Amino acid sequence: MDNISDVVKAAIQTQILAAFNQGPDLIEKLVEAALKEPVKDGPYSYNSKPYLDHLVGNCVRDAAREAVTEVFSIHKDAIRAAVRERFSADTIVNSFADALIKASGEEWRINVNFEAEKSR
Repeated sequence: MDNISDVVKAAIQTQILAAFNQGPDLIEKLVEAALKEPVKDGPYSYNSKPYLDHLVGNCVRDAAREAVTEVFSIHKDAIRAAVRERFSADTIVNSFADALIKASGEEWRINVNFEAEKSR
C-alpha cells in the first residue's frame, strides 16, 4: 500500500512541477487570483472585497493609527490639561442638572435619589 501512495504522490508532484515550469505566466495568474479572492473585513461583515484591497485598507488604517498616536503623544500635556478643565466639579454639576431638566420635560418619568454616606 505504501508503494501506491508514493507513486500517487510522485505523479502529483510531477504534474505540479510541470505546471510551474510553464513559465512566469502561471505564477503571475496564481498571484493575481490570490489577490483578487474576495474576503470579509470581519466575522460580522456581509460585504466582501478583494484581498489586495483588504490588505491596503489595513495598512492605511495602521498608518493613520500611528500618526494619531504620535500627534497625541506630542500634545499629551495640553490634552490632559483640557480634559482636567472640562472635568471640574462645576462642569459636572451643570451637565447633570441640564440632563435632568431635559429628561423631566419629556413624557416619561424619572426618579432621582440622592443619598450620602458618612465617610469613616
